[in-house]
Amino acid sequence: MSEGSEEAYGAADVWKGFNVAVLDIEQLQEDAELVYPNPVEAILHIQLQPNDVLSSVILHNILGKKIRESTSNTRDRSILSDGVYFARILSKIGHLTKKIIK
Repeated sequence: MSEGSEEAYGAADVWKGFNVAVLDIEQLQEDAELVYPNPVEAILHIQLQPNDVLSSVILHNILGKKIRESTSNTRDRSILSDGVYFARILSKIGHLTKKIIK
């Protein structure tokens, strides 16, 4: 990095009002939920952190179309066609989207 560029970078207008707390969201996504098995044959399980409460799970197909919504930690996926889906998990702590393969 050239001399003085760090100061110019920090003084740039784009950083004014930037909320550093936003950077913590990635840690929530990595640690908040465990989704198994993946690929799923029939039953998909979602395990939350001990202090977390599930609000809902919304399943979307690869095109983004909502397929199902549930509030249970286990979901029967045997009726789904083989393919790729996205499970949007909403909980007390936050939200997370996981790719699910059937």
